[in-house]
Amino acid sequence: MPTLILDADLEALIPAYLERRRDDIAALQAAISSGEFAVIKNIGHNLKGSGAGYGFDEITELGDTLEQAGIDQNAAVATAMTARLEQYLQSLDIQYEVV
Repeated sequence: MPTLILDADLEALIPAYLERRRDDIAALQAAISSGEFAVIKNIGHNLKGSGAGYGFDEITELGDTLEQAGIDQNAAVATAMTARLEQYLQSLDIQYEVV
């Protein structure tokens, strides 16, 4: 994963944001297991709306696909996107600079 260069003004906010995304993984896994597609759709929608605002365009893209998987009730896509989100979060290399 390439290094993400983020605005230093976000440095205090990023750890909590990423921790919430890790919590989303557990919630997505539970929703997939129980067939709660509305939960998958809602989490995807939230990811889609928040990712780019913090500099994480990939989270926005994954969120968009997760939202659609929830709408389509497609557990296979939701499972794959949840795994990609987990891998993405584990591979992040973030540096901050004054923009």
